[in-house]
Amino acid sequence: MKIFEVRGIRDFNGQEWIEQKFYPKKTLKDENRELLRNFMKNVSLVKHTKFSKYAILLNLGLILPTIAAETSVLESASETGAAVQTANVPIQMTQEELHAQSMSAFEAVRTGDLSKLPQLEMMLADPRLNTVARTALENLPNRAGLNSLRKGLDAMDESCVAGTIGSLGTMRDMESLERILDFAACDCHSELIRGSACLALGKLGVPDAVEMLQSLIRDTDLAIARAAADGIFTAAKETSDSAKAAEWFRSVRLAEIDVPTTRIAAQNEVLVTGDESLFQNLLKSSDDADFRGAQIILARTDSSKLLRLAVQSLPNLAPERQIKVLATLGISGKTELTEPLLELLEHSSVSRPALLQALGSLKDSRAFSALLAAFSSDDETIRQAAISAASNLSADDISEKLRDRLISPNTPKTERLAILEVVRKKKLTSLWNEVKHVMTEDSDPEVIALSMNVYARLVDSTPGTIAEFATVFASQGRYPKAVFESAMEIICKKSDKKSETIDVLEKVYAEKPAELVRWIGTVGGKKAAEVLGGYAEKYANDSSETGLAVLDEVTRSLGEWVSPDAAPTLARLIVILPESKFRTRAIRGYLRILRQMGMTPLEKRQMISNAYVFTEGRPEDRARFEEIVPHFNQQFPERKLFNGKDFDGWEMIADVFKIEDGAIVAGNFETGVDRNQFLTTKETFGDFYLRVECKIIDAPNNEKKDGNAGIQFRSVRIPNNHEMIGYQADMTSNGGYWGHLYDESRRNRMLQVPDRELLQKIWKPNNWNRYEIICHGKNVRLFLNGVETVNFTEENAEIPLEGLIGLQIHSGGPACSYYRNIFISTAATSDSRW
Repeated sequence: MKIFEVRGIRDFNGQEWIEQKFYPKKTLKDENRELLRNFMKNVSLVKHTKFSKYAILLNLGLILPTIAAETSVLESASETGAAVQTANVPIQMTQEELHAQSMSAFEAVRTGDLSKLPQLEMMLADPRLNTVARTALENLPNRAGLNSLRKGLDAMDESCVAGTIGSLGTMRDMESLERILDFAACDCHSELIRGSACLALGKLGVPDAVEMLQSLIRDTDLAIARAAADGIFTAAKETSDSAKAAEWFRSVRLAEIDVPTTRIAAQNEVLVTGDESLFQNLLKSSDDADFRGAQIILARTDSSKLLRLAVQSLPNLAPERQIKVLATLGISGKTELTEPLLELLEHSSVSRPALLQALGSLKDSRAFSALLAAFSSDDETIRQAAISAASNLSADDISEKLRDRLISPNTPKTERLAILEVVRKKKLTSLWNEVKHVMTEDSDPEVIALSMNVYARLVDSTPGTIAEFATVFASQGRYPKAVFESAMEIICKKSDKKSETIDVLEKVYAEKPAELVRWIGTVGGKKAAEVLGGYAEKYANDSSETGLAVLDEVTRSLGEWVSPDAAPTLARLIVILPESKFRTRAIRGYLRILRQMGMTPLEKRQMISNAYVFTEGRPEDRARFEEIVPHFNQQFPERKLFNGKDFDGWEMIADVFKIEDGAIVAGNFETGVDRNQFLTTKETFGDFYLRVECKIIDAPNNEKKDGNAGIQFRSVRIPNNHEMIGYQADMTSNGGYWGHLYDESRRNRMLQVPDRELLQKIWKPNNWNRYEIICHGKNVRLFLNGVETVNFTEENAEIPLEGLIGLQIHSGGPACSYYRNIFISTAATSDSRW
């Protein structure tokens, strides 16, 4: 019996060898295809160490038989007609088996277990496991996986071969150089394999590799030429020999593969050599893409010559290009450009605003005098550019100069206004006394208005400052009402001592209740909302001008409140206010909070429950309040997933779950569980809002304190296995993983984690914690005790968007996890939290 090696055909399917997947750009002639089929029917398949080195010359349509030296007959295809499994052919696996293989690979890396190398070698041939296997082999200590990776070059699937080539390139495996050269050179291989080989050669970077790549940049197949160019780029960027790098970039540029590739080569060549002529060609090219290439060079280069050349070229560029070049020069941070740019200020053909902005971006104090001079420009565009540029300079460099010019009687109005703008933009609090001086001494209304605004932003908003502002300045006729009120609003909003500020305001405005409630509303916060509610109750039935003004201000302010703090007050006002526009505002404000504010649906349900308390025993008021309820219930209809009595609607595969006091209890305090177990819903869910109260507690004798559990969602059970695959809201007895989103048995890593300090503030150790999970499309959000800890958007299109909900107890030391009050809503909603 003759035994043959076959080159060029990778996929085996029964008795038919198919070329399309391996080499999609070429197809066998019909007669050659039939010849191959007949050939396969009349020979036995063999296992051979060089099985992927074949001897079919596709371009000639010839089959060259060769006797293989080291072979063993596995099975006769002509006798059985069945597919033959070898180390280089993927086998059928269940999802459970795939998962087990992946876990085994990770374990090999973690422990450095080299006994798993044969298993990893088999995984290399399976496109479903190739990436996992390569990752494991790449990360084994002491490069122990290299020899196994080399064997992966004999896989039958082109994607597996291409991936393995990439891994060998990443590991800089010089022993594989000859084979990688062969993969790159021979057009009997697919574009995928040849392209991967080109990139690997670039990583190897040795002369033979680069020589091959330089020959391939003129390949008639454009995809291969581009891949070869990418390989050269990689080699050039990694070499420490700048002369070689320049030569390699130049070879790609001169090959003229295509315009984008040539342009990238030119950019890199200029960055290595500082070639002024080549840079000028890009800078002055009529092609905008070439010009952008010049900008990239300017942003990356350290060449003083190129930077100065760009400055010198500015007068000859179109205005829109001047602006772009100046912006690029500015962000370069090269202060050596300050002097040449200052010289250009006298050049009328260069955009003056862009030039000033560039000087500001360099953050060089030497430019300040020029910027200060531009403050007095009659051209508002130039003046604003100078203000913006000066705001970029260091406060230490400009504060004293600004101080002198601000209070000098000889400073022109336009300059003083510009200085005030800079002080405001940079929040130069050290100048607040000078700003106050201008505010109290200057006679120009525009200067007074701006200085008062700046003063309000700079001054420390203490209760004393607010009292002074509200009494001294309010009584002076030099300050227009609108100007004063705008500044007063700024100061009140800034106050971080809200309670003390409210006390001061109540003293200052004791005789002016309408003004008082306005400023209290501006202060904001929970106490302010409560105090406003008190004034509304006081004037609820007062029809005087003062009473109506107070109610108008209170309901307007609470109706536009920026936090949920106003909700209880609004609920109370809905009850106590008579039918009027004020009550209507209260209802609308409350509805606005229900619909828009940053609260979970559960918190909104609690708001409604609180409102019912206010109306207890008052049928008429209860009827009024119930106007709100149907709208909310329509948005958030929910049902119990757990009835508190039995496991109706749930299923388990191990008897580790029980019900105690209306709660599901998983695990035990005696021995713990030997492997992860899950209690799952029978029903699947896609988009939903789920709320669960849960906790996990270690047994007293569990010294490790390793209690671990979680809530699975959009998950599936692995067939005939205890594990689940899918998202998990994690929880641990030590608090470390609460509020985390984990990908169980799939990516096996945290997908998003909350801030640790935040977590410690909201987690309740050994107590009931409330998890809320919202899934909408690809978005997943977790809330722990009402605080959002995860807002994750899935980018992998293959991850399912529906599945089971499961309650877990993790293997480990003795511990119990507890779950109760499990509710779910699957209704679509326009609420901002979805």
